[in-house]
Amino acid sequence: MAKNGLIPKIVPVGDILAGNAVALGQAYAKAQGCKLASVSRLVHSDPLALDNLATGEGSMSLRKYDSVMAKFIEIWPDGLPMPALRLPVFPKAARKGKAERKPADQISA
Repeated sequence: MAKNGLIPKIVPVGDILAGNAVALGQAYAKAQGCKLASVSRLVHSDPLALDNLATGEGSMSLRKYDSVMAKFIEIWPDGLPMPALRLPVFPKAARKGKAERKPADQISA
């Protein structure tokens, strides 16, 4: 526990970003009348990537996420509104630097 009595939250940034990629993939597939696997192949080069993210069986690096988002922006149809994307929210204490931080070698499991 931090000195200020707050328990720092672990924010599942990966889950949020994966959800964004899947939401865009599903919206694009619906608008184009194709399968999610086709969209996944187009933006990720792996037809199973978005489906695996949707089921929690896959993951994506931040570099790949940036690449996928850039591809969606490039191919997004004119006039089709993009779904609202979720942004990671960090606890207020962590934003102000109040949460206790320990060097990795001092963290106990």
